[in-house]
Amino acid sequence: MLARRACAGWRAGVTAWLKFAGLCFRQKRKTIRNNLLGTYPKERLDALPEAGRRAGQLSIGELAALHRKLTAV
Repeated sequence: MLARRACAGWRAGVTAWLKFAGLCFRQKRKTIRNNLLGTYPKERLDALPEAGRRAGQLSIGELAALHRKLTAV
């Protein structure tokens, strides 16, 4: 039972990450900020310098760090 809960939590994290990555790459010629504007507040995006870059310019690790910053409470 505990393993199922842990697995469900892991799956939710992976699902959220994949949705975030999909949004970042939604329109490849636009910046991450523009692609995420409908999902995250403008002020929050403007505070992150990496949001001004295109998704393809960031490594997977940088995208993951950006996701953590935006989803942190």
